[in-house]
Amino acid sequence: MKTFSGKTLSWELVDGVLELQLHREPCNEIGSETLEELEGFIVSLEAAGDEASVLIISSTLESGFSAGADLRELYRRSQELTG
Repeated sequence: MKTFSGKTLSWELVDGVLELQLHREPCNEIGSETLEELEGFIVSLEAAGDEASVLIISSTLESGFSAGADLRELYRRSQELTG
């Protein structure tokens, strides 16, 4: 797949350059939805083979690159386990 646009990220392969953009409001937190879309990205990257020679990872949000793990989601899941 040469292009993809999901809820948390998108990518495009043009002339050997693969650009992956994060765009999950508010701060590109990495939660289960982002991980699922990243898994799809890896499958597409492997399928591209030698077609992609450069990878650029960026954020479309002014808030910065990524806040890291989605702590709200981790907290909710831990409450489900204990509740």
